[in-house]
Amino acid sequence: MLNKQSIPKAVVAAILPLLLTSCFSDPLLTCAVQYQSVRIEQAKHPDKHENAEIKVAYCISQSGELAVAVRNLTNERMIVDQTKSFFVNSSGISNAYYDPTVRTTTEATSKGGTTGASVNLGAISSALGVGGAVGSLLGGINVGGAQSSVTTVTNSIQSYDLPQVGIGPQGTIQMSKYFEISNIALRYNDYVNTPPINNHYSTRADSPIQFCVAICYSVDNGESFKTLTTNMYVNSRIVVPVTSKTVNDGIRQIYTFKPDAVNEPYWWIATLNNQPKLKHLSTYFNGVLVDYQ
Repeated sequence: MLNKQSIPKAVVAAILPLLLTSCFSDPLLTCAVQYQSVRIEQAKHPDKHENAEIKVAYCISQSGELAVAVRNLTNERMIVDQTKSFFVNSSGISNAYYDPTVRTTTEATSKGGTTGASVNLGAISSALGVGGAVGSLLGGINVGGAQSSVTTVTNSIQSYDLPQVGIGPQGTIQMSKYFEISNIALRYNDYVNTPPINNHYSTRADSPIQFCVAICYSVDNGESFKTLTTNMYVNSRIVVPVTSKTVNDGIRQIYTFKPDAVNEPYWWIATLNNQPKLKHLSTYFNGVLVDYQ
């Protein structure tokens, strides 16, 4: 039996999906339990932004895709210049949010829906200070590179990147696309029959997985621009193989390796198993990374 008093409730919640596997024909086999946390270098206190102009929230999907939402904290119209806003990967490769080659034309159909990375904006609406009816509405929107179809039977649809995007006073937008962070996704095949991993990095320079986002913006109608650069890194990666012991023992061992695991600003626990329908569903996320200027 799992002693719930010995493990924080948030960690216990990560175990619950494992109790719902009896409907599969093949026995559930879990090879490892994994923990990973991400920090912002020189992070500011998330609630101390009274005089800031811009606030940015970051979420990472289970497949390693970074979704970014921007809040205009001023009472003026804000312009985000996507030609000067970048994502820089661990390899040092820089990608602009604006891609002038994006030109697609498709025939419209009567079907609707979205595809792409799935990170619910409801997870970051409260972090950006979006409350009330607007916050409730945002809770039903998926962000992170989603592409939507439009219901019509006569016209074609053209989609393209915009060099600049406007945000109304106290408004919020999703950046136009998501980028995959190299080597951050926790994959089944990488951890089969491997010894335990217990890696911690005190600084961004020490971490093998470091990345940054630069958001270029203006609050004077484009007369001048400023840039908010957020440097992020994986500061803990723990992998505990599951052999003769149970998954619960693996989670206990992670909590032993890192007693402050659930106090990180952004972390997740994943259980890698042999059931295709559960490989991504058995990941428990907690937190939002927030920066402002």
